Amino acid sequence: RSCLFNSGFYKQLPRACCGAPGSVAKAAYNFNVTAKCGEAGATACDDPSTHWSWDGIHLTEAAYGHIARGWVYGPFADQPIFQSS
Repeated sequence: RSCLFNSGFYKQLPRACCGAPGSVAKAAYNFNVTAKCGEAGATACDDPSTHWSWDGIHLTEAAYGHIARGWVYGPFADQPIFQSS
């Protein structure tokens, strides 16, 4: 969890970057199954690099990059694939 804090993904709620508010319970997450990304009523955020979820289902490029760096350099793999010098 601290890895996510350090990467900035916890600076806001885990909102989908591209979507539409759903029911009151799901509005904070910007996910509505009847107005998915690319459909009427859905909008995209200005900066996807600050979101871990693109559309409530798929991760953003920034999230995938964070995961890849964690596998390659640690701490998500023990031993990391590459050791940083």
